[in-house]
Amino acid sequence: LAGDEAVLMASRTAVPVCAGANRLLSIQQLMDTTDCNVIVSDDGMQHYKLPRDIQIAVIDASRMLGNGYCLPAGPLREPKQRLDNCDFVVLNGEVSTNTKKTWFSMGFEGEVLVNLKTGEEKALKHFAGNEVNAVTGIGNPQRFYNTLTQALLSIQEHSFPDHHAFTQTDFHFGNELPIIMTEKDAVKCSGFAEINIWYLPISAKLPNGFDTQVLEKLTGLTKNG
Repeated sequence: LAGDEAVLMASRTAVPVCAGANRLLSIQQLMDTTDCNVIVSDDGMQHYKLPRDIQIAVIDASRMLGNGYCLPAGPLREPKQRLDNCDFVVLNGEVSTNTKKTWFSMGFEGEVLVNLKTGEEKALKHFAGNEVNAVTGIGNPQRFYNTLTQALLSIQEHSFPDHHAFTQTDFHFGNELPIIMTEKDAVKCSGFAEINIWYLPISAKLPNGFDTQVLEKLTGLTKNG
């Protein structure tokens, strides 16, 4: 009933997740049915009817603002001036220099593969030197492919459109090589998982200063009612 990202967030965080076209109704449902006092809205900046206390923008560190134009002329969902109203800006990827106190560099960690059928775990380095099928249905597959090649895996790339609805036949590659996919894609494939399908859970890594500043802002909101 929900997309892959909502299912993944619910399984990884173990907190209530509500998905719906009307953000205000989703928030009201969370308020009515849970005891949460902080709500995080994914991709919420463009929803102007949505009240907000803290805004966090995420930018691809490799592409940054592109040509500076909004869709369809450029890559931006909002004019670049919106960054001036954000409490924090997170750069998705490593950056060489960053002097702005509210801008933070975010990396990812993922070193253990999980078998989609059995739940068995194996270190990613266990597959080093082996050839595998790398399968993605995400917006920027190259980052995932780079993770595997940097771990010394030899990969055959199989890129599907973002949010692709996988079927069992999508994995008929004419070979018996192990299949490695992202966790976001894997949540849609558990119903027909074969023993040779693995996924790589990743976790965001942010500097300690980010946690501290966000918590300080939340504490300030509480004190101010």
